[in-house]
Amino acid sequence: MRKEQLSGKEQAINPATMLDVMPLSGLQYVIFALCFILNMIDGMDVVILSYSASSIMADLNITPIQMGGIFSAGLIGMAFGGLILGAYADKAGRRRIILIGVTLIAVGVIAGSQAQSISQLIVTRLIAGFGIGGMFASVTAIVAEYSPLRIRNIVIMLITAGYPLGALLTGLSSSWAVPEFGWRATMIGAGSITALMLPICFVFLPESLFFLAREGGDGAVRKINRVMGRMKHPEITGPIDSFFDSHGKTSFRDLLNPQYRRVSLRLWAGLICTFMTMYYLLSWIPKIAIDSGLAPDKAIIAGAMFSGGGFIGVMVVGLLANRFGYIRSIVSYCITAFVMMIIFSVYRGELTVVLLIAFVMGFTVQGAVGAFYGAAARAYPVQMKSTGIGWTIGVGRIGAIIGPYFGGILMSMALPQLVNFTIYGAIMLLGAAFVFPLKSSKVNQI
Repeated sequence: MRKEQLSGKEQAINPATMLDVMPLSGLQYVIFALCFILNMIDGMDVVILSYSASSIMADLNITPIQMGGIFSAGLIGMAFGGLILGAYADKAGRRRIILIGVTLIAVGVIAGSQAQSISQLIVTRLIAGFGIGGMFASVTAIVAEYSPLRIRNIVIMLITAGYPLGALLTGLSSSWAVPEFGWRATMIGAGSITALMLPICFVFLPESLFFLAREGGDGAVRKINRVMGRMKHPEITGPIDSFFDSHGKTSFRDLLNPQYRRVSLRLWAGLICTFMTMYYLLSWIPKIAIDSGLAPDKAIIAGAMFSGGGFIGVMVVGLLANRFGYIRSIVSYCITAFVMMIIFSVYRGELTVVLLIAFVMGFTVQGAVGAFYGAAARAYPVQMKSTGIGWTIGVGRIGAIIGPYFGGILMSMALPQLVNFTIYGAIMLLGAAFVFPLKSSKVNQI
């Protein structure tokens, strides 16, 4: 294998620059495919509980408030997993955290299938959520680190779309699996699929070049060259310039300095509101549809259509943002979502129309979340980008935790669905109102 030689005085090699100027290799396509599947599994394991909720509540005699608490337990686990495992990934490596995350998800979901009480379900959802949160952060990071700059945003967008696609396919399969085999067998199936990814990732998923570069010295060169060989790229010699070190470190305080305080606080507040509504709908749509008169299998399909709309919404948000900007896209998504939620809450006609409304609702609600991610990526310079996105999503999780639980409280009050959906639709509008003043912001033209 030939080596990359440095002319004259040796200069430090930057792994980021190396991948930017080289063609995509087969290994990079394998990495992208694996991370897409891992995001699909994330989507599957997050929503499998909502598609089984009606059966679980009947089987274990659980009230809506208690079920809301179980939903929120998984989201609390996701929040702490993202913060704890996400931070540990910088020390332990992306690959190791992904393997730990997959293990925790599989254990949590399979153990949850055997739960006999509310407390057992809460513990198992905390475990699974912790793995999901940690794995999501590392999957996103490793995709970004193996993507050339010229296509990085597109690749990240496509990989992220695996989450709603996984939720969609889970809904379609659960529509017959839950009535046919029961919620316990369905969760065992989901956990087993997750477990199958562990040996596959162990064999085929490499560590991030940038993480390996942090070690420095000959050991780092040898490890990087092993990966370069798998990519059929030339080996390297000479000192390595770590991408991480070259951009310095950004702290939480930097996000609140005078230049970025306004955009940070508005993005955080807006995403809290949007997450509240999205996770309320992801958690409760099947149960709401059953209460509205749909058969359980059709109600699960309604939830799947919400996820299917989200898949398309996330896929096209980048195109809309390129034309109108992320902030205008968020506002448009939120207003349309409010209208569709009101219609969904009162319409009792043809099933096809109900499914279409659920699809458009998912398109707009989850598309708005995707637009928030894009806005956060645009709002900060490169040395602050990872921290800025991480804190935006992390703070937004507050809404994700509150949304399902507050929804359970509303459902236990037996209020008309129009009231519940109006409340959550108004929360979407509030999220749009928080970020609307940023439409003319000069912070990276978001």
